[in-house]
Amino acid sequence: MLKKHIKKALAAVLSLSMVLSMSGAAFAAADWPTYQGNEIHNGIVTDAVPTTALIDEVKLTLPNNGSGWDGVDSAPVMETRNGVTYAYVLYDGYTVSNDAGGGRLAKVNCNTGGLEWSKQISQTSGFQLSSPYLDTAARAIYVGTTGFNQKTGNDSLTVSGGVITDWTFSGGTAGAESGIVVSGDSTVTLNQSEVTLTSGKTHRSATGIRLNSAAAAPNVTITAILNGTVVGQKYLTSADVINNEASGNVPHYYLNQNFGEYSSTAENAVQGDGTTPADALTFTYEFSGNTAGAVIEYGRIYEQASSITKVKGIDGTPTNEWSYSLPNNNQINTPIVKSGDYLFFGTWSGNTGTYYQAHLNARTGKIDGLKDYNPGNGGFYWAGAVVDGGYVYFGGDKGYLYAQPVGSSFGSGTTAPINLSTVDGSISAGNVRSTIALVDGALYFTSQGGYLWCFNPNGGNPTFGWKAQLAGTSTSTPTVTATDLYVGYYSGFNAGGIQKVSRADGHTVSTVATPGPVQGSVLVYQTGGTDYLYVNTNSASGAGYCYDASGNLKWKTTSGTYALQGMATSNGYIVFGNDYDQFYVISAQ
Repeated sequence: MLKKHIKKALAAVLSLSMVLSMSGAAFAAADWPTYQGNEIHNGIVTDAVPTTALIDEVKLTLPNNGSGWDGVDSAPVMETRNGVTYAYVLYDGYTVSNDAGGGRLAKVNCNTGGLEWSKQISQTSGFQLSSPYLDTAARAIYVGTTGFNQKTGNDSLTVSGGVITDWTFSGGTAGAESGIVVSGDSTVTLNQSEVTLTSGKTHRSATGIRLNSAAAAPNVTITAILNGTVVGQKYLTSADVINNEASGNVPHYYLNQNFGEYSSTAENAVQGDGTTPADALTFTYEFSGNTAGAVIEYGRIYEQASSITKVKGIDGTPTNEWSYSLPNNNQINTPIVKSGDYLFFGTWSGNTGTYYQAHLNARTGKIDGLKDYNPGNGGFYWAGAVVDGGYVYFGGDKGYLYAQPVGSSFGSGTTAPINLSTVDGSISAGNVRSTIALVDGALYFTSQGGYLWCFNPNGGNPTFGWKAQLAGTSTSTPTVTATDLYVGYYSGFNAGGIQKVSRADGHTVSTVATPGPVQGSVLVYQTGGTDYLYVNTNSASGAGYCYDASGNLKWKTTSGTYALQGMATSNGYIVFGNDYDQFYVISAQ
């Protein structure tokens, strides 16, 4: 159990006012709502964090159904509310079984080291590589996932003021906080009129019933109907009872069936806006022999496509506010970046990929327009965007830097892609799999050819500044202080570490420490004239480390396994995860 954290006075060389001035961000000091902490992705820590060997460490195993080569592969986001610090992390729960496994979003209480909730976002196992965006004002979080993604609103049947929002129902009563309570033999109907689906994609109907007693399990026929067509049906008896371990071995019935072609009325609908026709969904539940009672827990339709999902109710019971499917099944592999009314993110599928600008309707809060950019030079993998002066900048595979205008002209801007391999002699730049940091009017990023790059944004026509050659491959977003830049590098799964690059002329490169392969970014906390550096390693014995800028090891967590992405921090806590779905929470004494 973590000791109660007492926030220390900030004694950083870069004060909070300087950091906010550099970033233009409006986030509170204790929040870390986006990848690398703020709109400029700089990774500077503004709250006191552990700098000595005296640390508290909790290693929490997130709910999952097995094991694999993925697990936690995206950096968390964090916030502190009313003195309590929370971390939100997207991860793979592995094998999908009942209402567990698949792509999941978890909320962790850092003060106690305990799990607040874990919600299934995608009913498909596999890598989930997109760091979410936490909208602290709206009390919601934007999540990008790949696979079968959930499309119904209020899928968990949360009750508010005695009403199950987004649904109408008959034949049962609303539960105290969620679900439909069914007493005795009856037929329950559950309806949602504005589900936006796509013809031709594969879908899955899913619902779950919690039984009050396995010994008195009723017979139930569950039917899913979409636009008047049955898309799923199952007759269940006591032989079909499943004691779901994820729900404390409580007996359950489940419907979970795929369906393919059907006639959608909603392909061109504004997401949930009601301005054009939408698909009508009905679940029916016919109970007989229901002597002990039951609760209908959720109603869902999944669509096989990469999707952006807005999850609301994060302070209580999380539910989908909406989910927007992309035109193809390419993986969403970059952090979700929000700037004004726009979301920016990229997709990847081998040698192809698309960068997207999604517009959020100011009235409904839902996506009402999607613009794409397809340069044809390769996909977008970990390459998060940064916005400056009406333009958005991002890197891509095959060593390219891109700039596009924000707004109606996104995707049709005139700036030609910049081939990094030719801007300063002839080199092999490698893929750009780093998010771009924007500090003091300059763009900083790394590439897998082993280079750190600096460009001037130049009003949407980036100009080359300088480059520095690193000791190995890098996917690390640079963290920039007043005098230096810090990046991670790696050589396979066995070697790598942290390097420091001077911002002065010459841009000298020195190696700070070599704990192992560092594929994520370096967090930097400055206090007492010393830079403290925080990383995790992507090796079979992956762990978290703190070094000072002279390379002295200050602390190390217990070893776990491959920890691909970097750390996040808020209010003195540091968190990261690994491939075993182990989530580390570290705090000062």
